[in-house]
This record gives sequence, C-alpha cells and structure tokens, in this order.
Amino acid sequence: MAEIRRLGKNDGALLREVRLRALRDAPYAYSSWFAREAEFADEVWDDRVAQSDAGLAAAVFVAVEAERSVGMAGGYVHQDEPRTVTLWGSWVDPAARRGGIGRG
Repeated sequence: MAEIRRLGKNDGALLREVRLRALRDAPYAYSSWFAREAEFADEVWDDRVAQSDAGLAAAVFVAVEAERSVGMAGGYVHQDEPRTVTLWGSWVDPAARRGGIGRG
C-alpha cells in the first residue's frame, strides 16, 4: 500500500524525480515538457517544495511505495479567489495504476 505524503523541506530531489518521470510518461498531459524541466536548477525544485511545505498557496503530494515514488498530485490556491483551488497535475506510475492509490 502506498503512503501519501505532502512534500516539504528537503524533498526537492523527490519532486524532480517524480515530475520528470511523469513528463516522460505522459508529455501530452502537462503544459511543460521533459527537456525543459530536466534543466531546472536544484533551487527551482527546492522552491516548489518550500511552497508546499508552507501550505499557504500550493501543495504537492507524492505516493511512495517501497521507497519509490509511484504518483503525485499538486495544486494551488488562486490569489484573487482564495476559495478556489486548481489541480495543476496528477500522475500515477503505469505499474501502479489501478492499484488503489487514490483510495483513502
């Protein structure tokens, strides 16, 4: 069974790993692409997880199974509509699909 956890401090490398796998597996599902994000500096990933850790405007969650990321989901709160949250992306590793990761 996968553990779902919110990314926080020191999870930049984990976010990079799962996000790049998602972009490679399903490039049509995102508004970015693998080659672009593969070039991002560590600070970009660290900043993204810092925003998730702060929990004020964004959050990223990762599913981890046997110490390997098998899925992710992230969203952000609209500044001008604080009651509206947008899911910017979700992905599940093909080997873990239909395995119940989304069931709580």
